Amino acid sequence: AASWLARPRPLMYCSRTFVSICYASKPTKRHRPGVLDTPQLFSSSSAPIYVEVVLDDATELPPLKAEPGETLMELLSRSDVSDAWDDAGACGGACACSTCRVVIEPEWRHAVCSAMPPPQDEELDMLESAANEFSHQGAKPWDRNVMAESDHSSGERTPNLDLREREALVDEFLDGARLSCQISLTPELNGLRVRLVGVGPNMMEVPLWMRNR
Repeated sequence: AASWLARPRPLMYCSRTFVSICYASKPTKRHRPGVLDTPQLFSSSSAPIYVEVVLDDATELPPLKAEPGETLMELLSRSDVSDAWDDAGACGGACACSTCRVVIEPEWRHAVCSAMPPPQDEELDMLESAANEFSHQGAKPWDRNVMAESDHSSGERTPNLDLREREALVDEFLDGARLSCQISLTPELNGLRVRLVGVGPNMMEVPLWMRNR
């Protein structure tokens, strides 16, 4: 028996014993109820986010304070900008109406500002359709004849713009335009400056087959 005790113990047995001792001696971290282990993951969300709004007549409104994660449309809808925001956001933020269009000031546009996310194809398609509708200068689809723009049988004269004039109106509509429902406000966008230029055409009132005519 003495000779057996004198022999070296198996490596696996020693290793297990060593690991068990080390694990038991490792200090444990005390947790307090309600305290997160990784507060740094949420630290940026507490930073204030302010958006500067300029009206079409150059009137500057007091900065609007946004909640982290809300869209620009949601911020504008709950703020006191009703005079310039009446009937905006008709589709509820589904990128389906274009009424929440705003103009982003040049220094905040995605081409020069990395914090501003670029528009997705769905947003671009909606803006282009709305710009084309805007180029008709208020003539509703059911008031104009897509086969002959000179049809005035309704008794109301529809705008009769040439191609160059309509293209100029399209460019004017799209210059710096974004749908505010597609812009999520993050701390990186603190100080964002936008211009309210009136509510654009409600594309939910325009049948799909009449768009881009």
